Amino acid sequence: MAIRSCHVIAIEGAHGTGKSTLVHALVAEFKSHNIHAASLAETARTSAFVEEVVIHDHGAFDIAAELHLLSSQIAQEQLLARHHELLICDKTVANVLGYSSILLSRETDGFSSQMLKSMECFCRDYVEQYDAVFFLSDQ
Repeated sequence: MAIRSCHVIAIEGAHGTGKSTLVHALVAEFKSHNIHAASLAETARTSAFVEEVVIHDHGAFDIAAELHLLSSQIAQEQLLARHHELLICDKTVANVLGYSSILLSRETDGFSSQMLKSMECFCRDYVEQYDAVFFLSDQ
């Protein structure tokens, strides 16, 4: 099921497996064949929340940061799909959810727990938006 008339492909895998390199190479190849293609980089790379924690050592990964990452991923996918024939994503919403679950597994407040459950339910339905998901092994 394509988002609008765009086909969406995602590349999954651990950090350092070559996902971003492959995404850029594929988009370049499709463009060389006159296919209007775009790439979506991992949204955490441009997140102000992640920058605050990782670069500035201020704050922590919390439910607000994780909701921002998930919503950014979805918003960017929807925007790019609106204007392209093909979108190749460096990660899926399931990956964002997986990291959220790991990072927030120690959260004990009810709000964070409920939000994680809601994110999971949403992601289960949303993943059907991907026409294909490929996994790059780290070996």
